[in-house]
Amino acid sequence: LISTAPVARRWLLRRWAAPRMGSVDAFALLVEELKSDDIVDQVAAAKRINTIALGMGAEKARSQLLPFLRSCVDEYTDEILLAVAEAAGGLVQAIGGGEHVGSLIPLLEALAEKEETIVRAKAVQSLVMIGAQTPANVIQEDFMSLVKRLSAGEFFPSRISAAGVFATVYPSTP
Repeated sequence: LISTAPVARRWLLRRWAAPRMGSVDAFALLVEELKSDDIVDQVAAAKRINTIALGMGAEKARSQLLPFLRSCVDEYTDEILLAVAEAAGGLVQAIGGGEHVGSLIPLLEALAEKEETIVRAKAVQSLVMIGAQTPANVIQEDFMSLVKRLSAGEFFPSRISAAGVFATVYPSTP
């Protein structure tokens, strides 16, 4: 019964309070759910990152959501980080398109440096997916420096991730 209290509170907020308040701050709700003690709530919140980013607007998603997610990378379990890495791959349109991909790189770089194989692989997969939607000049600016940083990493997870991202950079290299 105690573990259902946050669910009941969110349900009450959505059904009763939200129509009366005008709108719910989706970012605040995401932060609350990610700070929850229940891992199911945390994973569900991480899976809704794309929807929340779209609702926030491109500028707020870049200035608030992405820095928040990046600052929390070391706090969460691998299940949550996996959901974040997966969601980050679909954020290109929510942050304003391929010209703003540079704001996604710090988050995905931190995830690509993780020791857990599945989190690292999903972060690299998201980087490759993002690279496919990114103009060549942005790839040269942002992805090239990312590959250099990852390949110069002290530990093997960074180097493995650099190898996975290299194929995205190579075609646009003059």
